[in-house]
Amino acid sequence: MMIVRTSEQWRARLLGGLVLFVWGVFGLVCGSAAAEHRLALVIGNARYPEVPLNNPENDARLIASTLRRLGFEVTERENLGTMEFQRVLRDYVRRLQDEDGAAVFYYAGHAVQIGGRNYLLPVDINLRDEEEVRDDAIEIGEQFIKRIEHAKTRVRIVILDACRDDPYVSSRARSGSARGVGLAEMSASGDLIAFSSAPGQAAEDGPPGSGSVYTRSLSKEMLAEDVQVEKMFKNVLVDVLRDTHDQQIPWINSSLTVDFSFHPTSRAATATATASAHDEARPAKVETALAGVPVPTAARSDATPHPEVAWDSSTPVVRSSPVPASRGDRMLSTASGQAEALPAFDEAVKAVVAQLIERAGPDLTAAASQGARSAPLVVDPLIDASTGFRTRATQAVERELLSALHARLPRLETADLSPENLARRPLILIGTVTPLDREGGTFGARTAYAIRLALLDLQRGIVSSSAAARSRLEGADATPTRFYGEMPAWAPDPWTEAYARASNGATAGAPIDPAYRDGLAVSALVSPAIGAYEAGRPREALEAFAKARRQAVQPQLRIESGLYLAATRLDRVGDAQQAFARIVDLGLARGRLGVRFQFRPGATQFLDDAPASSGYGLWLGLVAQRAEIRRGCLQVAGHTSRKGDELASARLSLLRAQTVKERIDAIDPQIASRTVAVGRGFQESLSGLGTDDGRDAIDQRVEFRVLDCHRS
Repeated sequence: MMIVRTSEQWRARLLGGLVLFVWGVFGLVCGSAAAEHRLALVIGNARYPEVPLNNPENDARLIASTLRRLGFEVTERENLGTMEFQRVLRDYVRRLQDEDGAAVFYYAGHAVQIGGRNYLLPVDINLRDEEEVRDDAIEIGEQFIKRIEHAKTRVRIVILDACRDDPYVSSRARSGSARGVGLAEMSASGDLIAFSSAPGQAAEDGPPGSGSVYTRSLSKEMLAEDVQVEKMFKNVLVDVLRDTHDQQIPWINSSLTVDFSFHPTSRAATATATASAHDEARPAKVETALAGVPVPTAARSDATPHPEVAWDSSTPVVRSSPVPASRGDRMLSTASGQAEALPAFDEAVKAVVAQLIERAGPDLTAAASQGARSAPLVVDPLIDASTGFRTRATQAVERELLSALHARLPRLETADLSPENLARRPLILIGTVTPLDREGGTFGARTAYAIRLALLDLQRGIVSSSAAARSRLEGADATPTRFYGEMPAWAPDPWTEAYARASNGATAGAPIDPAYRDGLAVSALVSPAIGAYEAGRPREALEAFAKARRQAVQPQLRIESGLYLAATRLDRVGDAQQAFARIVDLGLARGRLGVRFQFRPGATQFLDDAPASSGYGLWLGLVAQRAEIRRGCLQVAGHTSRKGDELASARLSLLRAQTVKERIDAIDPQIASRTVAVGRGFQESLSGLGTDDGRDAIDQRVEFRVLDCHRS
């Protein structure tokens, strides 16, 4: 019997189905919100007997109140002594081991760095005794962050509004101790760590009762609806730069593997619930994911099964910025036409060089007047702070600077960085040439260059002068120099970060960044080694890089890359393999290993005639081996140049990641069930120039991360 339904019947049927769908989604939303347990520990230490602070108590109360409004169960404590501080942290860590959901730790008060480690100071500690600080203060990395790395919580956020007035400021210069200004940079796998000021920089406490400028902005931005946490902290950055006239630069390191918003609305939750409903209808397998872009049907290959592992495939959005905005270098306007109003690159270079020479006049004139009796001016090669690479643009700035110096001060001796020249305790010139987006960051399409220079006086241990300018992109050649263009991989590198801080955060009269200063002896070995490699002397380069590695206190990407490249040139396969294994270990330990495979344009096939292609098998094998040792799940993330359609780029990056995943699975079948491919498109571009050639080849990398398989 044929059944014929009228349009009204179809409409009623459709409406009924829609009601059931909406009701089901509503139930999922409510269930999801109820299931996520939000825990927070908030501490404000202000009543230090010798150096009291004005606002940590007020700030802690404000953040605690804000978090309670956002559904957090908050433990709030003030003015903790050593024993109580340790007990409160232990109790909180113990709770996190058994709780799913989100965890936030907020601290306001005094903190210091000693020997590169960060210590939160209880109110009863002797601030004049560095040894007591080491013994009794809270070493945040070992005593807290490492203890929560394997907690069940999906989201872990650490916020440090510290370094307000350095309690050691009067004694540091006299003692020559290991204490540094501000806090040292930290990172942790799967966590977001936020600092109220950039590493090596102090934060403002504010007048009594006003609250810190950072916390006021943080509270406001936490309440903003449907803002992802990395974007929220970027908004805080903009607020604080504005309110402190660029004197305080908030900073974050993030390796969160899931999306998180402090204030999700029902609309955002509905979208999540809808996706969850679809996931439940599929087999319990990890879905390859695009960062913020729906996966087109064509981007999924039914021939390639997804790995069956119990972990969340949400695409992490890392916002660990290696490029702090410098004081005086205001954020770029979002208004259209801002970039066009900037000077050409050559004009900006001339202006910033003239500015630096004028500000450093007395020091430069004194050095020139002594001629050969004086220590020289040494150039530590300028870099792009986003990548750590030396480029033709950075070389152009160096040439202009040296030309201007020789014209103004003919008797001034200039020299390359080397152990011999460093021993004379010279003036050191450093700087960065970095493409920025419209908001002055390194996340969006780049629209301008930031050029920053600093002159460092090693004899006095201070910054002599600094200068900054911005320019249009046109006229600057971002092509990496030979060594950096041939490096097989990229990873967040401690030395690059120290160099960028020393340059971009330089203020006349301030101490030289301690991490940069302490690493200069090794850098003086690395710089000639790179020169030898680029001059076609691989044997000399290999020996110099090996010497630098013996002296370095921690792994450096430049050194290991140099050992790999020089050994490869000399056909020393074993040495090359060991060097690349160390590169992999460095990247995986730092949470990001970007390997520079070259693909055919717009395709997923490797470019077989690329100079480095013969090493691809070795690279993939070592990635699989080192990831297997770590016993986690391996995420393979494709990236593309910032060019063309966003959806098409996301799809291409996913397909390229799947290609690499298949090769790794074939090399090591044991890890196949614990690998997943994701596509980033151009969301995490390092260069961001969108040239799709050698100038932004790093943006086409495939990035590897080892994640916790059991986090959901």
